[in-house]
Amino acid sequence: MALKIWNIVKANSRIEELEAQLAAKETELAALAGNPSELEAAAQTQLAELTQARADLTTAKQTIGTLETAAKAHAAQVAKLTSDLAAAEAKLATVPAQVETAAAAKSVQIAASQGIPPLEIKPVASPGAATKSQAKGKTAIERLREEQQARNPLNLTQ
Repeated sequence: MALKIWNIVKANSRIEELEAQLAAKETELAALAGNPSELEAAAQTQLAELTQARADLTTAKQTIGTLETAAKAHAAQVAKLTSDLAAAEAKLATVPAQVETAAAAKSVQIAASQGIPPLEIKPVASPGAATKSQAKGKTAIERLREEQQARNPLNLTQ
């Protein structure tokens, strides 16, 4: 029984709330009905604002589409430039070897044009490995003199 009373009390309070809202809406309606010209002016203003907002929205959508297209084009450009940069860096990495080869060829050509015989380049077995003359405790100058004497035993200069 207490539950039925509780539901009735809740229903009555809800009815009172709704009646208060209805009274407020009726007052607003009476105020607006008394001033139809104001109501029409407000409606016209809101209609103009709505039309302007729709036009602005259409313009914004077009601008976004244009910017997205430009962004995709720029992304493609960046990708192409990145690949070009990588290719240029790879090409640039080979330049020192090319310069060294060209310089060596040019030095041989200059030496040959002046009548100088090409140098004998003896490969070293491994860096830090001692040769026969190094094992004997000779200095680099002594080794060079020995090599020169071995090539030119009579000590003739050219």
